[in-house]
Amino acid sequence: MLKLSRTVRSALLSRTLAAAAVAGAALAASTTASAAVLYDANVPRYYTTTATDPLYFQVQDSNRILFDDVPVNYGATGSPAVSVTRVSFDVTQVANAPGTTVTAYYAPMVPDGAQFGGNNASDDAAWDDPGAPVAIGSFTLGSTINYTRTTITFGNGVNQLFTTPLDTTQNPGGPGYFFLGLKFSDTTNKTGWTIANPGAVDDNTGVALNGNLDLLFDYSGPTSFDEFTYGTDGNNPSGFIAGAQMFKVEGAVVPEPLSGGVVVLAGAWVMFRRRR
Repeated sequence: MLKLSRTVRSALLSRTLAAAAVAGAALAASTTASAAVLYDANVPRYYTTTATDPLYFQVQDSNRILFDDVPVNYGATGSPAVSVTRVSFDVTQVANAPGTTVTAYYAPMVPDGAQFGGNNASDDAAWDDPGAPVAIGSFTLGSTINYTRTTITFGNGVNQLFTTPLDTTQNPGGPGYFFLGLKFSDTTNKTGWTIANPGAVDDNTGVALNGNLDLLFDYSGPTSFDEFTYGTDGNNPSGFIAGAQMFKVEGAVVPEPLSGGVVVLAGAWVMFRRRR
């Protein structure tokens, strides 16, 4: 399985994208406060059509976070926020991977002009950025003998895990956004966040079929981050690999609290499920 190198590209809209969408990759998102699933990127991305194991990635720095955007349909809710009750991440470990601690974070999406990542080539003004990250929780994965995929879950789907506002200016007329991210204590590149196939990406907007932006962040702090996406796959002809990771978010769309603050609750449930 390909271990993708870190690829920084600022001109995200200037290339031809894979034309075909994967069936069933449509966004499952809330348009009312009562719906449980806000976003579910559950289709893995493979390097070739014959590959049996999906791609994965981590930034290979234990002090940095890999952030992906979370698109949420908010309907007619004014000043929308999300009250999240459960988040689940798909993590890949190859054979003989050492144990690692995986820490999950969320962050609001803030206007690009509010901060600068330190590199003009990888801080495109077209894209809003992660605000201050807040830790959701951590889970320690043991070492592996064989290839393993694990679903790590925080929250019980009932009690509020955290709340954060949605950015409604990044994609006017489309979903609102916030960020989820993972950080890995082991940086051998034998463990990483499984890459998703979000469906075809619109070449004009950089938005995938499921609402996800073709964009990821290698994030250390408000003055140290890179915007990037992935390169091409191994098919013939080759296609571009969209910047999207596998995870699921449950909760509800709510009006943003008057305080404008973000909250994370202590004592959150942590669960995991191994595959294979």
